[in-house]
Amino acid sequence: MASVINTNMASLYAQKNLSGAQSALAASVERLSSGLRINRAKDDAAGLGISEKIRSQVNSMNQGIRNANDAVSMVQTAEGALGEVSTMLQRMKELAVQARNESLSVTQRSYIVDEMSALRKEVNAVAERTTFNDLSLLKNALRTDAVGTSADAGRLANGASVLNNLRVSNLSASRANAGTYTITSGTVTNLSNQVSTAEAVTVSVAATARSVSLNTADIAAGDKITLRVGSREYSVLVGSDSSTGVVGAASIGEVVTQLQNKLVLDFPDDTSSTVAVTANTSATLTFTALSNLGGTDITLTKQSASQGPQLQSLSSSVSAVAATAASARTFEIKDFDVIEGRRFTLSIGSGAGQRDFSVTAGSGDNAADIGAKFEDLLEAVYTDPNISLTGSQVTFAAASNLGQTNITLRAADNVLSSTASSVGSVTARSNANTGRDVTIAVADMAVGNVFSLTVGSKEYAVKVQNSDTTETVAQRLASLVDDDVAAANITVASSVLTFQGGANLGLENISLRVRTITDPGKLTITADANTGIGGSSQTLDIGTIASGGTRNFNFDRLGVSFTLNNATGTTVNASSFEALSTQVTQLQVGSTMGGNAIFQVGSEAAVNLSIDGFKDVRLTGSNSNSGVDKEVFDNLSAALDAVLPKTQAAMSEANFGALQVRVEDAITKVSDFRGYLGAQQNRIEYTIANLQAQSENLTAANSRIRDTDYAAETANLTKKQIMQQAATAMLAQANQMPNVITSLLK
Repeated sequence: MASVINTNMASLYAQKNLSGAQSALAASVERLSSGLRINRAKDDAAGLGISEKIRSQVNSMNQGIRNANDAVSMVQTAEGALGEVSTMLQRMKELAVQARNESLSVTQRSYIVDEMSALRKEVNAVAERTTFNDLSLLKNALRTDAVGTSADAGRLANGASVLNNLRVSNLSASRANAGTYTITSGTVTNLSNQVSTAEAVTVSVAATARSVSLNTADIAAGDKITLRVGSREYSVLVGSDSSTGVVGAASIGEVVTQLQNKLVLDFPDDTSSTVAVTANTSATLTFTALSNLGGTDITLTKQSASQGPQLQSLSSSVSAVAATAASARTFEIKDFDVIEGRRFTLSIGSGAGQRDFSVTAGSGDNAADIGAKFEDLLEAVYTDPNISLTGSQVTFAAASNLGQTNITLRAADNVLSSTASSVGSVTARSNANTGRDVTIAVADMAVGNVFSLTVGSKEYAVKVQNSDTTETVAQRLASLVDDDVAAANITVASSVLTFQGGANLGLENISLRVRTITDPGKLTITADANTGIGGSSQTLDIGTIASGGTRNFNFDRLGVSFTLNNATGTTVNASSFEALSTQVTQLQVGSTMGGNAIFQVGSEAAVNLSIDGFKDVRLTGSNSNSGVDKEVFDNLSAALDAVLPKTQAAMSEANFGALQVRVEDAITKVSDFRGYLGAQQNRIEYTIANLQAQSENLTAANSRIRDTDYAAETANLTKKQIMQQAATAMLAQANQMPNVITSLLK
């Protein structure tokens, strides 16, 4: 090698090795100081990916363990309260036995009834206040909410009007008792001796044919089609077309046929009768003139369906992969899995070559129907006779060469939207073009009286003032109707308001009431008997709501709240209710969880724990359970009611004997509930133990991938330190080597 000054190769070699030694030493120091072998992706790219996945599982499992412990606490809360209920029922049984002692007088037995009545109230109170994080455990099967839509006449729901354009939003009934509630504004009293009248309908309902047409383009598999005829509803769930797997003319015809089959039960398809539904065409259903529905309100709507989460277990199955491609494969649909609106998907192949075939179960479909629909879809791709159907089992013949192909069957329930939309057309109803008279009588003209005129579903009302006459009241009513109803064609002559023939109101429901309204502008919600707290109520003042403004109403004692939005164009206050009563008269509350609580206990969405067994134990006569579970508590409530009058006849030996039997039934039922919850608790504890074991093992696996091995790393550190020192020394030597050249220049 030549001797040069400008390029010191030995120094460069030493620098490179020193840099590498320093980098390796820094990595060792980082690992030892952090305790992690992998601090960044470059340390071990593949290991980092594996470790992050394991860490995600561990974190999810640890949260799942906490979730499961919450489930234990929830079950313990319910079971503990049931224990107190059981103790009170045991005391009731003891009292019932004591009451059958003939040595007791009527007065002494009345004391027993008093204690039983107190125990009953406390059982109901325990059920009312046994909650876990605001979930009702022994009353409403966990969670409740308001049901119904603004389209339901008189129903308090989001979008409904309390008064014209005073609309409801943010309705919540999360802590309310399930059942119905009555809504009033002030106290409305109808005049008992009313003289004023609205002329009755003097013509028969128009005998005009009406037709209902479905728009094929607007309907998808899984949609719910509802035909409302007057106050009756007829609904059908749309299934997949048997030949294409999607909605087409054939399946629309099937929907119409199913609607017809339901309608003919109320409107017989019999041309000799006075009512009839004619045979349908592919997408149209016709009521004949004989049906007398010319003036009836008929609507056609749909609720769209979206696919919910995939079901985790099915009775339906696909046969296992065969030994060779040229082997037969089968899949079978089970009736247990077939539910209206459920979507079945069969996947054949994998990756880019995967083919999916989907079928939605319609009204009345069974396993064989689903199998037949799949067969029709498959035969379009796999030429017959490769596909055959036996019952609900579909077979791919050996010639299909699907023996070793990936074939899977899955299902998901369709979820219906809460909003209904138009899905077709209904021919206009026929209103008789006949005049109607409304007469205002002087006898009803007391100041403060309210004349309320109802035309169809709308109410128009005026309050009698000091200066009013029968004619001015008639004119004010006419003005209200004329402003709201196009071409109403109304005239007023003296005290008579006349709807002329051109108004087409001859068949409308027109009525006139004279009444008084006390305390207008006070909204009251009263629980009906089926809530178990029948008669409980709460009243709130309407106050003042500016035009375009809102106001929140919280009926906290009943667990109901909502917002009123004022779109009337004027300020709303108590005086706004002086003539008009609220348009909504009922609130319906239902259970939204059905007694099942879901707890996520794993890293995957499907790994969850369903806990049920939460029941209603109230003795109200309107227990919200179903079947025998309801009867036991309602029968006990009835038996208690029988002795409550505390008369000699009421407190008979027979009544106390029946009460004794009913109490014993309730004790058995509560013990059954407690036993089931105890079994659920044991199950959860096993789940927790399993999760803890999995978390421990996964944590150990992650540690082996990610954590620093201190024994090995400290040895590596010492090695790198020595290498750094050696490289440093050699670099110093290499840097001195060019000095040799200067000796040559002397």
